Amino acid sequence: VTAADVREVFELRLLLEVPAAAHAAAHADAASVATITGELDRMREHADADDETRFTEHDRALHQAVAGVMGNPRLQAEIATLRDSIQSRGASTIRRSRGMVELAREHAPIVEAIATRDPQAAAAHMEAHLIRTATLLMEQVSVDGVDAVDPQWSGLLRDHLYVPGRSATPQTPPQ
Repeated sequence: VTAADVREVFELRLLLEVPAAAHAAAHADAASVATITGELDRMREHADADDETRFTEHDRALHQAVAGVMGNPRLQAEIATLRDSIQSRGASTIRRSRGMVELAREHAPIVEAIATRDPQAAAAHMEAHLIRTATLLMEQVSVDGVDAVDPQWSGLLRDHLYVPGRSATPQTPPQ
């Protein structure tokens, strides 16, 4: 895994998962909220038990449940494929740049925003989580003197992401 691989994968994940989190906050039914909350609870349990394998399974399930609210199996499949393209090659922040407890804490505001029906907060917290994860992974895999990880790597993408409350349509039509 190279720093470029990580960046490319997480740019795509940002494009998919940030709007999916906003959608989940706006449209999740009680059962979906319970599933998402339950996955966070399982993550916490397995973090406390120091069980990385089970923790990672529930981390994946949480992201799948958030995306699942949209009712688009292709979305879920693409997110899973993107995750696998990095994780299956051994790249992970767990035990390298952060612990499972810290990672579970990072998911909590996403889940809370979905549970309280706050699309803007859900999008913002998902965005922050993905950017942090990507930045940590890029720093881990970068080669000194070859790769430079720009801390603002996501800036151009973030400036153009659609998020609730900010229209993707220009305010004035082009002349």
